[in-house]
Amino acid sequence: MRFGINYLLFTTRPGEECIARSERIMELGYDGIEWPIFDLSEEVARRIGGFNRQTGFGATCNFNFPAGTCPVSEDPVERRRALEMFRSRLDLTCEIGATLLCGPLVQGLGKFTNAGPSVDEKHRCEQFLVEAGDLARERGIVLALEYLNRFEMYMANTAHQIKQLVQAVGHPSVKAMLDSFHANIEEKDTGSAIRLLGRDLVHVHVSESDRGIPGSGVNIDWDSYFQALAEIGYDNWYTIESFAQFLPDLAVAAKIWRPLYESEDRLLVEGLEFMKKRAHTNA
Repeated sequence: MRFGINYLLFTTRPGEECIARSERIMELGYDGIEWPIFDLSEEVARRIGGFNRQTGFGATCNFNFPAGTCPVSEDPVERRRALEMFRSRLDLTCEIGATLLCGPLVQGLGKFTNAGPSVDEKHRCEQFLVEAGDLARERGIVLALEYLNRFEMYMANTAHQIKQLVQAVGHPSVKAMLDSFHANIEEKDTGSAIRLLGRDLVHVHVSESDRGIPGSGVNIDWDSYFQALAEIGYDNWYTIESFAQFLPDLAVAAKIWRPLYESEDRLLVEGLEFMKKRAHTNA
């Protein structure tokens, strides 16, 4: 098992600061960083990749489709844009040295039709994921499909729905992930959701119910969460996903209007201690 932190704790656009910050995060005992590659430049990706290869520091990547790029849209132009953008993000993932790309890769983020997923949308989604899986496999990358809560997407809101999608696609490079924040909203029992995903679960986010310091609240059943992961033999990344405070683009996207934690350093230190203690206790 490896322990990571999503770089969204600091910014949506990693830049010149990323290497110094990577060194600091590595010193704290993390095994790697999950890089948001929504708007990442090739130059910064190369710098990150160079650091990772030189030091052995690990990485995963995170991406979602912005407005105008949706793989399930009725508009073929919008679907083509989504595929082109996805291909470019796979290349950035390779440059960074990551072998896992996660996120809500089944639709445009925050896009709604005022209905649940239609038969045609499901079909278009499966077609896209087969092609995306082929592109990922060519590059040695596994895709981890994330389901989000009903207020952020509609194509998949539960482990059952994402499991059905993964099974329908049937591609070795198309798997699932689970974020405790979303599961806490949508699942009746997060432990059961984890067990349902089983071997298809290749990535998890360790997120508090308010996106603050993991383990600082009482709403999430962390005992069930970590026990279920141990039961299915999960041994991949445990990654904290919290968000930078008072960053305009993140505030709008994640609806963050108040402080979630005292300081970034406190979240980094206490969050890592919490993950390691729980994961190793239940291993």
